Amino acid sequence: MFKVGSQLFTSEGPKAVEKLSGLGFRIFLDLKFHDIPNTVSHAVAAASRLPSVRLMTIHASGGVEMMRAALGASLSGTSNTFLAYKHDLEAMGTNAHELPMAMAALADSDEELHESQYRVLELWQRSYGGELLIMLPDTFGTTQFLEGAPDWVADWTGQRCDSKDPFVAGDEYIAWLLRRGRDARRKRLIASDGLDVEDILRLHAYFHERIRFSAGWGTLLTNDFRGCHPRSEKGLEPISLVCKLMTVEGRPAVKLSDNARKATGGADAISRYRRVFGSVAVEGAPVTV
Repeated sequence: MFKVGSQLFTSEGPKAVEKLSGLGFRIFLDLKFHDIPNTVSHAVAAASRLPSVRLMTIHASGGVEMMRAALGASLSGTSNTFLAYKHDLEAMGTNAHELPMAMAALADSDEELHESQYRVLELWQRSYGGELLIMLPDTFGTTQFLEGAPDWVADWTGQRCDSKDPFVAGDEYIAWLLRRGRDARRKRLIASDGLDVEDILRLHAYFHERIRFSAGWGTLLTNDFRGCHPRSEKGLEPISLVCKLMTVEGRPAVKLSDNARKATGGADAISRYRRVFGSVAVEGAPVTV
């Protein structure tokens, strides 16, 4: 995948894309289109006709109408809940880990602690009237969450996988839906952990026609300066910056995660949570973002 940005495209024009295509590259056309809806629509159509263009960017600050004009039915939703409500789009984001972490920290017994992961979804569902139903089950371990989930959880719109191998997590979710008698093709799977272009394309192909797949492409898009250091040093690598709850009303807050490298909280608290949730510590991929 070769990224063609504004500087190269302004200097060389479509010929740059044609030449790179002739060399066998797939093209990421990073031009961040931003204009009135009609203009952006025609620009996207023209860019789509260039050889080997697989991805392109549109500047979201242009507004939903601009994006609708450019993408049509391909504008399937947004992770911004305000815009989802305002423009009648599918909300494709999730609640944060902090919600189940806080609910768990306030539990007074082991039984309440275990049930808190479902209680927070019940309150969320009640608060939003059946909307924004993308669950984030890895806070205390995805496998144990799915095994013990009430049947109504399977009626939620989808799942975000944030710390388990997304291929494994997606297969696990699809199999769980089938056991619960749900059509996985109507559900949504969102992968979001340290993804880059090639990962997203492979995942999209793998889950095609099995489940509605989308991806949260974050740090490796917004902070992608890898290989850009003028002296070939590593000072421009993406920074892993994560904010999590530490305490709730004086009680420790814990996140176990599907990847033990991403667990947060004191050692004693983590040990208790693993016992209560039956979540086994699995050391996954190195945490890069």
